[in-house]
Amino acid sequence: MDENSLKISDSDGANLYEAIVKAGCVMPKGCGTSRCGACRVKIVSGKARIGVYEFSVGAVIKSCRAEIVGDEIVVGLPESSEISNIEVAFSVPRNMGKSGRTGIGLAMDIGSTTVALTAFKLENAEIVSTQTFTNPQIKFGEDVISRIAYAADKDGLMRLRRALLDDVEIALIKASLETAAEFFEELIVSGNTAMLHIFFGEDPSGLGKAPWTPAFLESKSAGGAELFRDAKVGVVKSLPCISAFVGADLSAACALLGYPDIEEDFLLVDIGTNAEMILKRGKNFYCTSAAAGPALEGWGLTSAVRAQSGAICAFETAGDSLTFKTIGGGDAKGICGSGYIDFLACARRLGIINSAGRFAKGAQGVEDGEGGKIFRVAPKVAVSEADIASLMKSKAAVCAGIKTLLAKFSCPIEMLDKIYIAGGFGKNINIQSAFDIGFIPECDKLNVEYLGNSSLGGAYLCALKPEALADLRGISSGFESVALNLEKGFEDEFIDALFLP
Repeated sequence: MDENSLKISDSDGANLYEAIVKAGCVMPKGCGTSRCGACRVKIVSGKARIGVYEFSVGAVIKSCRAEIVGDEIVVGLPESSEISNIEVAFSVPRNMGKSGRTGIGLAMDIGSTTVALTAFKLENAEIVSTQTFTNPQIKFGEDVISRIAYAADKDGLMRLRRALLDDVEIALIKASLETAAEFFEELIVSGNTAMLHIFFGEDPSGLGKAPWTPAFLESKSAGGAELFRDAKVGVVKSLPCISAFVGADLSAACALLGYPDIEEDFLLVDIGTNAEMILKRGKNFYCTSAAAGPALEGWGLTSAVRAQSGAICAFETAGDSLTFKTIGGGDAKGICGSGYIDFLACARRLGIINSAGRFAKGAQGVEDGEGGKIFRVAPKVAVSEADIASLMKSKAAVCAGIKTLLAKFSCPIEMLDKIYIAGGFGKNINIQSAFDIGFIPECDKLNVEYLGNSSLGGAYLCALKPEALADLRGISSGFESVALNLEKGFEDEFIDALFLP
């Protein structure tokens, strides 16, 4: 726990987690089952109750299950949920040439969890300022679906929008101070379809129910004065989306690859809560998305943390032992997404878990936990069988999505020229571990290329080269969208992928 504390008054009987969020604090969302522990707080004064048990000063409790007792409670908040390792690196085409313009350009990626804004010199593409922050909408819901539900009424939509715009404006003002630019002519924005709907104040409810109808897919624009109170921006433009569940973040990746004149056959996978995929075969483009769920981002897991100092980011085997490394090299505080992929691969290799994800009988390090068997990784870090089950469902969705898409268009993975992995999570995973657990179908490693934050990279490219944005016009009509739930082989592939090789 850090020293930040919060006083809550006049909330006797209220759920502690909900009261903390209502007070305006951004913290990891409680899973509501008391299993993940991401919402732990320390009682500084006052009391709280979980079931029939009361807790007082000094107790560390899971706020999602706790009920406030009395008129006032003061709690120490968990360590900042701000992400210290937000992925801002990206690949861009070589020999981009001169833009013929002067001044400072802006590009932004609005992710469900993180937002990244970069400012650069238009004459030579030199990046001169980068601002990153956690998407403040996270306090209204950690995943896209929960935010779409929250935006069901206009007041909810406006609260989501205002929270984001206020923090974006702070980032813009910081960029203005760092670059000495008093006015930005243009801001190019990328992100998934739902995030762009909320950013522009468009009703996203059509994305939350069949037949999954977005209010818009094409590039949208607005005057900076419509969006921001103090930041001086001329016009704000978005990249176009491809479909309801394959957004502008994938259009941005296509721009980086040279859409529409891409010669190579490739598979592009952007791994997140909703794993988005593009297959290019011959002259045809196909897309789909698989509901991987939030486990890969740590939601609901016993010791999950985001990619911050103290997070276990990688595991290795050393003889019969399991070793790990943390971001920053300090004591282990939890495990981030890339670490969980490594854990599954290494634990399976050492025989700690079997093909069904259960702990092997007599495996060293396995002990009885609060909700079942756990593997003790470090004094304060553990992995449970329930965690493994959640992770295996996520990896099964991704793997089954890839295999189904490839099979539908008779394209064995070895026939592809490239496999592109997009996003910060994708960049940090050990590709061999991903192969070993069946997360990604095994292929020639030399054909795998990481694009980093391709959503930000594509927005940056389009800000520098307006013709790249023009090339994306009508992109949604250039793709055949595949609904995995209607594909015969998807369910079988998913069931097969629920096991470890």
